[in-house]
Amino acid sequence: NSSEIDKSKIQKEYQLYLGTGLILSICLNYFSTDIVLLLFPGKYGPGAEVVGLLSLSAVFYGYILLSQIGITKSENYRVLSFVEFVTIAVNIGLNFMLIPVIGIVGAAVSTTCCIILKNVINLIISEKRFSLNISLTRLLVQTLIGGIAIISNLILDNNLAITIISLFCILSLLVISVPFGFIKTIINKSFK
Repeated sequence: NSSEIDKSKIQKEYQLYLGTGLILSICLNYFSTDIVLLLFPGKYGPGAEVVGLLSLSAVFYGYILLSQIGITKSENYRVLSFVEFVTIAVNIGLNFMLIPVIGIVGAAVSTTCCIILKNVINLIISEKRFSLNISLTRLLVQTLIGGIAIISNLILDNNLAITIISLFCILSLLVISVPFGFIKTIINKSFK
């Protein structure tokens, strides 16, 4: 069945997208201070602390295309509006709680958490309407691994510990995110 093959391909592409996106976010996060100071010397240096969180948010913003595919295919756009409303309300609530306590980092945490929440809600609803058999567990594990690396950079002062955690998270993401058989198939088809 060609639709099953397409579903399998979509699953693997998004698994790879999320894994590589999270790895790039970890790398951006790790080098964020150097990048910000190189591009914007001076008073913009403190903004480096939110680069990792915002890049994580951007990765999950791109994942929305997959997470809402079932809702879109069922043409139930009211559900999308409802999910948007819920996540905006949560974002505003988190901003009120976090910004007074941790400033710009609070805003970045709020934004990132809400975009992840939006994906999780969309994925749960979408799977009921048009199942791609996307593993919510894999999504959450990948998110947790990426989040650990990015948060460790925010809370730890030890560069060696941050380096070890970041490398461990990158290796973990490679193992669970990269569908090596799928990549081999793409490479083989490319050279035929």
